[in-house]
Amino acid sequence: MKNIQYYIVLVFAGILLASCQKEIEFSGEYTEPLVVVNSYLIPESTVQVHLSKSRFFLDNKRGFDWIENAVVEITINGDSTETLSHSQQGFYIGNYRPQAGDSISLNVQVPGFDDITSTTVVQPKSNIISVDTIAKKLVDRYPSYYIDDEVVGYSAYYEYEIGIRIKDPEAVKNYYRLTVKQRGYSVQDSTQFYEYNLYFTLKGVSSETTSSVFEEFMENTNNDEHVFNDELFNGKESVLQFTYGNSQLEVVPGKEEYFEDYGFTNNNPYDLIINLQSTNRDSYLYFKTKMAAEQVFETVFTEPVQIHTNITNGVGIFGTLTDHKVTLKNR
Repeated sequence: MKNIQYYIVLVFAGILLASCQKEIEFSGEYTEPLVVVNSYLIPESTVQVHLSKSRFFLDNKRGFDWIENAVVEITINGDSTETLSHSQQGFYIGNYRPQAGDSISLNVQVPGFDDITSTTVVQPKSNIISVDTIAKKLVDRYPSYYIDDEVVGYSAYYEYEIGIRIKDPEAVKNYYRLTVKQRGYSVQDSTQFYEYNLYFTLKGVSSETTSSVFEEFMENTNNDEHVFNDELFNGKESVLQFTYGNSQLEVVPGKEEYFEDYGFTNNNPYDLIINLQSTNRDSYLYFKTKMAAEQVFETVFTEPVQIHTNITNGVGIFGTLTDHKVTLKNR
């Protein structure tokens, strides 16, 4: 009898909850689509601009509408003008290859929209003097490969600390973006390789002129990119320090034959590719606000972040990234 009463209560509770559901209509204003521009000028690479339309946050459709009927022009140093050609899926490509110091203006004409404009200046390379390993620490090591209950290989997890010695230009506000990639090679064919971005933690910066370390001069987080300015080391020769973790295979001596078919050895060659890019203020603010906006999704009780844009009559970024890559080989 008690079971019957229990199920009756559940049924009525379900009906009550269902009857309480109410669809709340959106009372705000519908936002018309804007033209979204995404482009980074990279020295010695042809100019490429991507165009799409923004999407209202209550729209149910996936993806974004590419703009394929625009007229896209760039003007170099206020002089020569080039019209970019549409390639595919909203990408417009030119022939001009920017040089450091170039001032590039963008003009985009899309039917039904006001002219979209922006201007950016291509930055010179960052001044990397050297890159060195400061420390290597074994964090964990455990047997991970067995043949008939016999250990033939270990997995070892190391933490590396790397120092990038740079000379920051004086009397100029500089902005940087740091990325790190690992490139692994096949033992059988050294021309075959794969690359992936590493997550790393930017720890701080030290300066020989002050003999001090500015700990956590930015958010001490593990990410696959970090952007920062030279506020704490302007005009100084300094060392940027970052750490990353890496797992390595350690084959038990005499058991190499078990791994040969897979191309694994104790000495698999791989490179660490460090890229300290110079960027401009607009790109720096765009990256910072974009990263902050992505973190908002961790909780709904957070103020929305307005992503920085330097596009007139649209949104997005017309920025600049100047690579300076240093490769540490066979680490």
